[in-house]
Amino acid sequence: MQCEDITLKERRIHGTELFPCGLYQRKEDDPLTAMQYHWHDEIEIIYFESGKASIRIGTEIYDLTEEIFFFVNSGEPHMLTWEIPCRESALVLDSRSFCTEQYSNTGLKIGYLIANGNVVLPRMLRQGSQCFEKIKQQYKDIVSEFVELGYSDLSTGQILIKDKGAQNIIYGSYIKILGYLSVGNHLQP
Repeated sequence: MQCEDITLKERRIHGTELFPCGLYQRKEDDPLTAMQYHWHDEIEIIYFESGKASIRIGTEIYDLTEEIFFFVNSGEPHMLTWEIPCRESALVLDSRSFCTEQYSNTGLKIGYLIANGNVVLPRMLRQGSQCFEKIKQQYKDIVSEFVELGYSDLSTGQILIKDKGAQNIIYGSYIKILGYLSVGNHLQP
């Protein structure tokens, strides 16, 4: 679902020009209680760990009280509201830059298909799902790389990373997440 309302398009750059991937991490005592309704071209993987929150994607609203992943496809309008305390993080990445046409005939084809909107990420992945723990491990590996080797951009509130080795690990973990979603039949044409 591509949003047509250009006034809701987020103007923020996620990641850097050379590595279009940024991490937004919410601590339990973070005073921010809402993220405005918006959309962006990048995909977003939201990991809700604990507390209480509400997420709206398009016209669907979900109340969160247990550990869960949400996937926001390119162009989907979404927003979050939180109660304090709450632990949540979001990985926002430009799948088009991560998976170019050169990978279309390799094992990375799924990333290319997602980048071009031919395959859609699932809305959510709950605990107990076949691949939840494997995806959680890959996601935590990504977060770990950002936290250990990244730096905070105070103007955008995201953690960025310049270290090439860490970027490769993050990219590899992202591809593994897509692989686990594919194996679990969670991706939709």
